[in-house]
Amino acid sequence: MAQYQERVPEPLNRQFPERLPRDEAIKRQAERKRTRTELFPSAEDQESLQQDQTHESAGPPPKKKARNCSKCGRPMRPSSRSLPSQ
Repeated sequence: MAQYQERVPEPLNRQFPERLPRDEAIKRQAERKRTRTELFPSAEDQESLQQDQTHESAGPPPKKKARNCSKCGRPMRPSSRSLPSQ
């Protein structure tokens, strides 16, 4: 039994001596919640960047590459679900 007692790790409260008491931890967490994180870049800069990107990408969307057979490399036929109904 003594050989197993040596292998037992010490309790977690002793492994983390820098741990704060519960009351202080709650106060610090409330302070962190109150602080406001500033956006980087600022909101105005983000809006202008988004507008610039929308003007650049006004072209047609890229077409999907046709699927090919893995053995022979020839294009595969589309499934009946993807074909328009007649």
